[in-house]
Amino acid sequence: MSAGVPLASWKTQMFESVLGFLPDWVQITVLALVVLAVVAGWVLKIRRNMVHRRALRAMAAARRPESGADFLGPYAPQRDSDDGRLGVHAPEPAADARRPSGADFLGAYAPPRGSDDRA
Repeated sequence: MSAGVPLASWKTQMFESVLGFLPDWVQITVLALVVLAVVAGWVLKIRRNMVHRRALRAMAAARRPESGADFLGPYAPQRDSDDGRLGVHAPEPAADARRPSGADFLGAYAPPRGSDDRA
């Protein structure tokens, strides 16, 4: 029934000829080690690709100009000159020295100061 053509590749025939005379537990151990080596190779390749992508993303972010939510411009908190940390302990300016803004400052819509309609 055999046509003389081997059904397995030459690698499989070599593997079977080398391991064929060994006990089953050795064959299973060797097969498990080969599978482990292949899986470990895949894991290392995927991990290397992830590290490479992170490095590319970091380089692209470094090249981008500061804009959007990352760039506060003149609205950024002031830094202390001596240590470079944010100046959270800076003293507050006097109340009269501050320029009124927001709900405290109505501008042209403020009622005249001289009229007091409370009766």
